[in-house]
Amino acid sequence: APESPAEVAAPSEGPEDGLKLALLRASVSRQVFAFHRWQQLYDFAYLMAVVSFLICGWRLEDGIHLDSWVRWGGIKIFGALLVVFALYSERCAYEALGAYGWYWGDCFYEDSRSVLRYQGIYRYVNHPRVTLGCLWMYGLAAYFVSPILFGMAVVCHLLILLQLGLVERPHMRRKYGRTRDVGGLYLGMRQGLQAAKGWVDRVSDKAKEAIARHQADHPHARPACAHRE
Repeated sequence: APESPAEVAAPSEGPEDGLKLALLRASVSRQVFAFHRWQQLYDFAYLMAVVSFLICGWRLEDGIHLDSWVRWGGIKIFGALLVVFALYSERCAYEALGAYGWYWGDCFYEDSRSVLRYQGIYRYVNHPRVTLGCLWMYGLAAYFVSPILFGMAVVCHLLILLQLGLVERPHMRRKYGRTRDVGGLYLGMRQGLQAAKGWVDRVSDKAKEAIARHQADHPHARPACAHRE
C-alpha cells in the first residue's frame, strides 16, 4: 500500500536525531547550571566586599579626629549621599539589564542572540556600574573619614576598570561587533560645547566685520583709548 502524506511529511526520528537532541539538552543544562553558580558566586563576593569595607571603616574611624563638628558632619553627609547615589545607579542599571545582563549571561549561553540596546541609564552613561556604581566605596571612605579606606577604594576601582578593559570590552566587541565608546550624556555635552563654540565664533566674526567696516568708513578716526601726545 502507498504511504500516506502524513507519513511522508513527518518521518520518524532516527537514532542520530535523538543523540543530537540529548547532547543539546545536556549542553543547555550545563550552561544553566554554570550561570546559576556564577550568580551565587558573584553575589557572595559582592557581599563580602561591602562587609569588608564596613568593618575596615568601623575599625579605622577612631584614628582621625576633625577639628570642627560642622566639618565632621558635612563629610559624613557627603559620604552617605555618595553611597545612596551609587545604590540608586546600580538599581537603575539592574532594571535596564535584568538578571541576564547584570550577571553577564551572554558569557554562558553560547547560542544567545541578544541585541545590544542602550536603554534606561545606559542612554546617558556607557558603564554606570563601573563609574557611578563604584561610588559607594568612596562614600564609605568619606563617611568613616579614613584615608586607608580611600586607598582601598582606589585600588578596587582600578581592578574593576582593568577587568572592564581586558575582559568585558573585548567580549562585547566579539559578541555584538562595534559598540559605543562614550555615553549619551558625554555626547550631549560635547554637542552643546560645539554649538556654544560655533555661536562664539559667529559673534566674534560679526564683531570683527563691524570693526573693519567702521575703520573703512572713518579712516581718520582714532580709538578712544589711543594715547594722545
